[in-house]
Amino acid sequence: VKVVYAEESIPEGPEGIILESVLEGIAEYYSADLSQKIRRGQRESVMKGRVQGCTKAYGYDIGKDLHPTVNKDEAAIVQDIFRMYANGMDIVEIIKYLTDRGLSYRSRNWSHNAIRHVLRDECYIGVYRFGENENNNVFPPIIDNDLWNKVQKRIKLTSVPKTHAAA
Repeated sequence: VKVVYAEESIPEGPEGIILESVLEGIAEYYSADLSQKIRRGQRESVMKGRVQGCTKAYGYDIGKDLHPTVNKDEAAIVQDIFRMYANGMDIVEIIKYLTDRGLSYRSRNWSHNAIRHVLRDECYIGVYRFGENENNNVFPPIIDNDLWNKVQKRIKLTSVPKTHAAA
């Protein structure tokens, strides 16, 4: 197999081998350096309290400065979801409750996955994670730690472990 570069004319012979190795090394360095700079930028943004990513957490608004603020109407729904689940309602009952009141999730009907996502998202207790980066001063807490812990305990108790069917 012969490799042909569109932008570089690599001569045949030993000098071509060295030139090709240098070009490959420069490309690999550029990629690794860019990756390192991106991770550093993400880490700095998280430390400055700027939310990364394209979706916002339900219950919050994200300003142009990328800092979240509480959306009072949505936050009240999040609090209701946590209280109902902590008090024994299952997810289907919570969905029915919300639907009967005409409450939507991002202009759609509430789904099982949307409720599960809300119940597991640590931003509601003020924890923000992006990749390996964490900052506990980004999201204003909507749920107190006692309610959060009660819900997480119930999730663990009611989760059905996946079993694999015998072959």
